[in-house]
Amino acid sequence: MKKVFLPFIIILISLHFSIAQDHLLELNPACPGVQSPFTKVLVLDKLANKELLGFVKGSFDKREQIRYEGSLADTLGKYFILNSSPAIKPRTIVLIINELFLSEMKGDFGESGSLKLALRLFAEKENGNFSELFSIDSVYTVRGMDVTKKLLRSVNEQLCQISNRAATLQPSHYENNTEFELSDLYTLENLEKLSIPLYTTNHTAKGIYNTFKDLKINTPNDTCEIFVDTTNINKIKVYKVYKVKNRKFRLETEGIYAISNGDKLYKATAYGFYEVKKESNDFFYFRPATISESNLGANIGATFGLVGALLASGLQDNKAKFYKFKINYRRGNSTPITILQ
Repeated sequence: MKKVFLPFIIILISLHFSIAQDHLLELNPACPGVQSPFTKVLVLDKLANKELLGFVKGSFDKREQIRYEGSLADTLGKYFILNSSPAIKPRTIVLIINELFLSEMKGDFGESGSLKLALRLFAEKENGNFSELFSIDSVYTVRGMDVTKKLLRSVNEQLCQISNRAATLQPSHYENNTEFELSDLYTLENLEKLSIPLYTTNHTAKGIYNTFKDLKINTPNDTCEIFVDTTNINKIKVYKVYKVKNRKFRLETEGIYAISNGDKLYKATAYGFYEVKKESNDFFYFRPATISESNLGANIGATFGLVGALLASGLQDNKAKFYKFKINYRRGNSTPITILQ
């Protein structure tokens, strides 16, 4: 009888330690010394996956999924109406949260953790419209002993700093900023794209774009003829053509954000050039990636759910897989949204 149950018990133990456990994120909006001038807060949650907030290292070096128990939007809102006096004039602040993702990894020089935080804050003005206070789009890194605890604490620390900054900014700081009606903030991304040439044109100008800033205005740094060799779709070769000398020079990706031959756009990456396609007024491309890349993570779980996220993100083997990347319309950074293989 013991011989029958022993293998079964071993299998159960192996499964227990091979499956990632949940790690709860704790938030404490009681930031010391913050007295908000706002009496009401509206949080627009634009997170791709509201259930999956990242991964940290758990027991036996297994990855644990980070999640928040309760309404994350409600808790985030509390950071921005702290100690608000009932005597002040009613005033609203709007928080748009685009990304909150934590990751911990082991590198050549020890363990490190990173918090990716992207959000925008809008304050109500005297006329009832809203202007942007400021935006955050940053990666905060922690190192040293007990990285997991430091990383988890960093979320609360950064939110308190952001809350304090929002509370102390004078109206003169943002009074000349673009005004929006409250209803505009719900569709802000679409409104802002209307003023970006890249999103309103049918074709990108041929040439070499060194930065996303140049691509946004559809103005190459080097307007030139571009030849793209797609014989091997997994190893696209790009050439700058010199018509006068009847020569072509092969381009490497270093120092280049993207290139266009006037017909198609190609994103330059560490893996090579990849064709960019427009879908529903957003730009996407496919390329290999691993979980170790610094820009990977926040949206991986969105397509696969919590259980599938571990497999999809390649956490177990860290082998390169093909992902579909979305280009951020404001910064130009790329975020993985789904996996192909």
